[in-house]
Amino acid sequence: MQDVPDPGFLERAWTWLSAFVLLSWKDHTREFLYALAGSAWAVMRLAGKTVESGHVGVKFSFGRVARTCEPGFYPLVPVLQVIRIVPSRARTLDLPRQTLATDDGLVFEVDANVVYRVSDASKALVEVRDYEAALGQVLSLSVHEVLATLDRSSLRVSARLDAALQSAMQERVAAWGIGIERCGFTSIRPLQQTTRITQLRGRLRTRARVFEALVDHDLAPHLALGLVGSQGRMVARTRALRAVERRSRESAELRNLTHRLDSWLGSKDKSLLSTERSAFLRNAREILLARR
Repeated sequence: MQDVPDPGFLERAWTWLSAFVLLSWKDHTREFLYALAGSAWAVMRLAGKTVESGHVGVKFSFGRVARTCEPGFYPLVPVLQVIRIVPSRARTLDLPRQTLATDDGLVFEVDANVVYRVSDASKALVEVRDYEAALGQVLSLSVHEVLATLDRSSLRVSARLDAALQSAMQERVAAWGIGIERCGFTSIRPLQQTTRITQLRGRLRTRARVFEALVDHDLAPHLALGLVGSQGRMVARTRALRAVERRSRESAELRNLTHRLDSWLGSKDKSLLSTERSAFLRNAREILLARR
C-alpha cells in the first residue's frame, strides 16, 4: 500500500510560510518596497525603451537593423530586441590643438571645430564603430590636408579656408550618414620660435632697404653700414681679450681639478681629510658655475 500524505501537512506548511512572510514584512518593510520598485523598473526597462525629443533611435532585432524610431515609447522583446539612441540635434566637436609645418618650414598652431548633425542614424551606428571619435580623426586629417601646401602668407583665418575644410570633411563623412553644417578654423597662430624668425626676417629686410637708400644717396657703403648698425654688439678689444684669458684660466683650473680627482680615486690611501674634500668640491662648483 502506498503511504497517504498527511492532509494537514500542506495546511501547516502554508501557515508557517505565511507567518514567516508576515514577520519578515513587518521587520523589513522598506527593503521589500525598494526590491519591488527595482524589480518593476527592471521589467519596464527590458520590456520597452523611450526615445526622448532631440534624439532618434535605431531598433535592432536579433542583431539586425529593424527600423528607425522617432521620439516615443517602443515595446521590446527582452534580450532579443534593443534600441540604440543617438542625438538628432546639431552638435559641435572641437579639435585638440594641432601643430603643423608650412611649405616654407615654419611651424604653426591650429584650432578648428565642426558643427555636425546625424542625418541617418542607421548608418552612423553601423558604418562606423564610434562616429564621434572618427569625426575627430577625420577633422585632424582634413586640417593637415588643407594647410599642408600653404605658405606663411596664406595661413590666416578666412572664409576660403573654412569652405575648403568643410568640403574635405563632407566628402569623407557622407557615407556615415552625417551632415556637416559648419566647419572652420578658430585660430591659426605661429609658435614663439616662428614669430622670432619672421620678425628677424622683417628687420633684416628693413635694414637692407635703408642701406640701399643711403648708398643711392651717394653715401659710402662703410658709412651707410655704420648708420644702419648690425645685429651684433660691439665689444672692446681689451674686454674681449680679458674674456679669452678668463676662459683659458678656468680651463686650466678645471684640468688641474680633474687630474686631482683621478689621482684621488686611483689612490688606495683613504687618509684624505674632509676639509680638503670640501675645498675640492667648492672650487669645482665655482668653476663650473662660471663656465655656464
